[in-house]
Amino acid sequence: MVQSNIGDWRLFQLLLLLGLSIGLFYPLFSFKGIVEMSCPFTHGSSVCPSCGLSRAWYLLYNGEFGQAEQANPNAYKLLLLLLSQIIWRGILLVKIPKSNQVIFWDITVTTISIVLLAGPYIKALWNFTMDSIN
Repeated sequence: MVQSNIGDWRLFQLLLLLGLSIGLFYPLFSFKGIVEMSCPFTHGSSVCPSCGLSRAWYLLYNGEFGQAEQANPNAYKLLLLLLSQIIWRGILLVKIPKSNQVIFWDITVTTISIVLLAGPYIKALWNFTMDSIN
């Protein structure tokens, strides 16, 4: 049986929670001009699936749901993924794991949420990147 260090796992969860929390507010700060954020992709003939994401999150934060959908249709699912992961990481940190089985459930829940909520976005981003390279 492989021995794991739960203390290291908890530190990783804490750092991941911090990073996810920053990711939740970064687009809002970017849209408001507090931080600078630019698209890392060069725009060719196709539209980047991330275009309008900062604006969409800003609109979601302000309750303008219809305009957010127009700015970027991926915004809802990506924001839901981020929020669900923040909640999940918080639960994992508050409840002290008593066995290594919690790591299995962490990987399972994270994988399922990423596939369901971000799968189409990740696929579109991958296709966009491959089209930009070719």
